[in-house]
Amino acid sequence: MAATFEERGAVYKDDYVDFAKLLTVLFPGGPTIKSEMEWIKFDFLCRILSKVTRFTQSGMTHIDSTHDIAIYAAMLEALLLEIRDDANI
Repeated sequence: MAATFEERGAVYKDDYVDFAKLLTVLFPGGPTIKSEMEWIKFDFLCRILSKVTRFTQSGMTHIDSTHDIAIYAAMLEALLLEIRDDANI
């Protein structure tokens, strides 16, 4: 675990600090989540944003983070389309 921590830390640095700052800007009063579906959407958003902060901390060179962003965005889109289709919107 120590080796993995050192390896990831060299690439991501303190991305968790940037992530917290980003969430504070996006949700200054905190998120207002009232349903399981809202938690799922929030989870996908957090996963995307965490990959964004990792990408920026890597000097905008970490390709794996861009792949993860695309995958989580596609999963979120699929969820939103499913919600829309279920609501017949």
